[in-house]
Amino acid sequence: ENWVCDKETYVPNTLSFTKIGEVIGTLIIGQLGDTVHVHYIFHAYLHAYVSSYKSLTLGRCVAIVSANHYFIFLVACILAGLHNGVVFQAPLIIGMEISSVRLRAQIALLQCVGWTSGMCLMPMIAWITGGNWKLFTLITSLPCAAVFIVYRTFPESPRWLATRGKTRQCLQVLNQIARVNGTAVPENAMEVLQNLKGNREKVYGLASLCSSKQLLRNTALICTLRWYSCTLVQLVSFSIILNVANMSGNPFINMFLQAIVELPAYLVGKLVCDKYGRRWSEAGAILVSAAFQFICIAVVLDIHTNSGQKEYNSILVLIVKFCITVAAYCAYLRCMEIYPTCLRQTGTSAAVLVSMGFGSLGPYIVFLGDSIRYEVRYPYGILGSLCILGTICSLLMPETLNQKLPETLQDSAHFGKNQEFWNFPWKSRNQKYVPTATVKRN
Repeated sequence: ENWVCDKETYVPNTLSFTKIGEVIGTLIIGQLGDTVHVHYIFHAYLHAYVSSYKSLTLGRCVAIVSANHYFIFLVACILAGLHNGVVFQAPLIIGMEISSVRLRAQIALLQCVGWTSGMCLMPMIAWITGGNWKLFTLITSLPCAAVFIVYRTFPESPRWLATRGKTRQCLQVLNQIARVNGTAVPENAMEVLQNLKGNREKVYGLASLCSSKQLLRNTALICTLRWYSCTLVQLVSFSIILNVANMSGNPFINMFLQAIVELPAYLVGKLVCDKYGRRWSEAGAILVSAAFQFICIAVVLDIHTNSGQKEYNSILVLIVKFCITVAAYCAYLRCMEIYPTCLRQTGTSAAVLVSMGFGSLGPYIVFLGDSIRYEVRYPYGILGSLCILGTICSLLMPETLNQKLPETLQDSAHFGKNQEFWNFPWKSRNQKYVPTATVKRN
């Protein structure tokens, strides 16, 4: 559509408006997940998700006819972005709530691998379609319909049903899970569920995140970490997307290689999180990325005088993306673990809301470095500063590995208070997991 010269800001505008849609959708729908819960949100949202992509496709088709319809195209981008955040979170939250404590990192890994697999397929589809973005848009929108085949297989979270006092539905789901696992539900299960029903807590959406100082502190740190990790990942990704045409070689292969680097990063993230803990793994990954960001500042100074420096800079960007992907995985996992069942969707949505809000500025930061020829250091300086801030915030967060995770707001008010700063999970490997689902409350 000739988005060049006086229209060169159209590309970052498109990316940012999609993120604005995600912010709006997360703000509205995220809180509903802890009221009607993610199972129903997930099912209802799948229909809206596909409808949004139809709107996006329609908006792009209109943009094909005339560039004067760019405003409609941006509106379609917002509609499509409304559903991205919650649909991505909902299946992961359900999976983590019905899985063993030991498998939480693996559940998060599986979803991240699925995401990266799609990112690897995307440039290949673009290559096969000959760079025809109209056909590419249609092909990549069709798989959204596949979710209707599998979404009914998702069970409701028994943890959430128990916290909402729905004992009979909870017992039905537990029996279903027991049949699949070849086990049996204890005979006193209904009695335990009735005891939990008497301790039902009221949840007031985002306001519940301020119910205690400790929970508010953890929420603020999580939001900062998610803002940092999401913004940094987006900035690196946007810089790759916006600058891939300037790199040597096949642009589709370049995009594929830059996407596939996330696969080993997620695997490494899972391994270090389970061995060294979430806190130290995340802080270490952020610190390493900070070092390479500052190296990038020195390298880009010679790009205009030495063309060979572009290859070095591309390698450094891949290393940064690897480290940031590890950190983002750690932050994502901690965000899921640190909130109780009754507030998990709301807390996660709050973190995503903050990260997406600031992340919408990412394309413009990249555009700043691309437009001001002799100030290409700006994006790397901003990223490096965010890395330092992220390292500090990560170390201030409590460790969740081998810890009894909070189940109620009262648990969240005390979680992490008694943890020592120099706490090394790998030195206490004999510590056993506490299966929170079996804890009885008076």
